[in-house]
Amino acid sequence: MVETESVDTNHDARDGHLGSRDFLDSGTHPTMTFTATSAQRTGERTFVVMGELELLGTRRPLVLEATLNKTAPYPIGARAEVMGVSLRGSLKRSEFGMTYGVADGLVGDDVEILIELEARRAAAAEEGR
Repeated sequence: MVETESVDTNHDARDGHLGSRDFLDSGTHPTMTFTATSAQRTGERTFVVMGELELLGTRRPLVLEATLNKTAPYPIGARAEVMGVSLRGSLKRSEFGMTYGVADGLVGDDVEILIELEARRAAAAEEGR
């Protein structure tokens, strides 16, 4: 889940416009959510993750290509197991009803999704074991 008002392009006026009804409509739709429904291994460290993206009250299928970059004990502190993952995908804004600037080519319809994440496995004590 991503809070739609969290968009930060380092330009206040642009950020305000992105949060308006022309784009993310943060007042009415404060979050966008991706829900994974399945994943399939495609290589030694690559996967395809299928799911749905809910944006502006519309749910649409979304496929993300994932790469498991590394899994290892974190080098600082409790040395919990961590993993790094890169995900890539794309969507068309117009499929979610976000059509501002599309017809006249002012703003592109295609949006590339790039996600870099690091996840930490909870220690046994944190899991209640």
